[in-house]
Amino acid sequence: MTTRGAVQNIAAGSHEEFITEHYWGYTARAAGTSEYRVEHPRWKVWPAESFAFQANVKTLYGEKFVEPLATSPRSAFIADGSFVSVFARSD
Repeated sequence: MTTRGAVQNIAAGSHEEFITEHYWGYTARAAGTSEYRVEHPRWKVWPAESFAFQANVKTLYGEKFVEPLATSPRSAFIADGSFVSVFARSD
């Protein structure tokens, strides 16, 4: 991937915001699913100028991912991320 220009704020309502601004996570556990809270400052992004995905998708991910991963992505960017804090769910 190559980028263009300077790092940018993420536009409200954008696909980049949907991908980067998650505050709840989920993981599989023996007894079901576990939920946890995540905190981090709002990130910035560099939009992609060019990108490529080259992999044997069937071998890596299985047949059901071949078709979806053969299409062009909806967005491509590099996030200027940060450390995150993860908290167990407390009711």
